Amino acid sequence: MQIITIDLWNTLVDSSNGDERRRIRFEALRKALRGLGATRTDEELRNAYIAGQQAFLDVWRRAHRTLTTSEIIGEIWASLNIEVPEHVHEDVVTVFAESILHAPPRLLGGVAETLPVLAVTNRLALISDTAFSPGRILRLVLERLGIARYFTAMVFSDEAGVSKPRPEIFQKALEAVDGNVEDCIHIGDIERTDIAGAKRLGCKAILYTGDPATQLIEPRQDQTAADAVLQSWYDAPAIIQRLRVAARI
Repeated sequence: MQIITIDLWNTLVDSSNGDERRRIRFEALRKALRGLGATRTDEELRNAYIAGQQAFLDVWRRAHRTLTTSEIIGEIWASLNIEVPEHVHEDVVTVFAESILHAPPRLLGGVAETLPVLAVTNRLALISDTAFSPGRILRLVLERLGIARYFTAMVFSDEAGVSKPRPEIFQKALEAVDGNVEDCIHIGDIERTDIAGAKRLGCKAILYTGDPATQLIEPRQDQTAADAVLQSWYDAPAIIQRLRVAARI
């Protein structure tokens, strides 16, 4: 059976409603601080939030794993120099994790139309690095967006214990769909994680360039090791077919 593994953020969904998600998260921080009788300025909160994000990025890029929601918020408390009772911490973790359910991203153009076409002749597996929202929440998001049913398996970094480009997370996806490296094509938007990880394992790789927001996280390189570049999801079936014919997979 032919296998297609696909990234989530900025490949299937965009970054829309990010401002609303941040508003919800900041309000949770303010509420927690008020309950503790602590006062912090908006600037201090913003700096602490940024510190949490930076800690996440440092580990993601250096150690190839993603901090959990709880770990990121722990970094925020540390930046604010405040000790928080466990029950307060867990309340904030829940709000951060579930903020995406109240302010979800949108599917990128062509995804809703193309995934069902690909699912007819391929087993699809999602491979997603996570941040504030863990895999259990992202599954709900994908169900609400109407695309979860097209995936035979979903592998998330918070559950796998490693993130892309580590081969283990790709291998977990292949095992979940009973697939082989030789039969796999991976689609993703980041050269360092998606393309490098897939190619290192021996999979074919397609670089998705349809969402310019990717470059806010990882600036796009001038050259790619990908086997093909995908600008629009509407072109995906034809590009995948060309790769399979060329490689005889």
